Amino acid sequence: MPFNVRLHRLDDALGAALAAGERPEVRAQARELSRLADDNVRAIADRVRLLVARGDDTERQQLIERRQRRYRTIAARRATCDAATDRVRDELDETRRELEAARAEVERLEAEMARRTLFRRRAIRAAG
Repeated sequence: MPFNVRLHRLDDALGAALAAGERPEVRAQARELSRLADDNVRAIADRVRLLVARGDDTERQQLIERRQRRYRTIAARRATCDAATDRVRDELDETRRELEAARAEVERLEAEMARRTLFRRRAIRAAG
């Protein structure tokens, strides 16, 4: 499943993800990722059960505060990266538009050149 994809690129990203999902190595990686996620959820559940069984609010509070600090740091870093990624994507989109315009201009000029060459040949034949 694609992530961090701009809305106007979502169809292409979904198509690429679906195509990649047919490859055996991608399926194997997906199974491994699912297994790791399941292991992680189970480990978290076991830790929560242990903390609840101990009834130690101090340790739980310390864990909460540590996770909140980490989350704030990660969220701030991600916001910075998202902004930079958006700028790069905007530049890439602009470059793609410029490239398409340049290609269209080349095609137009090549067609014009071919037409002029044809007219020249006809003129030479008519004069010759």
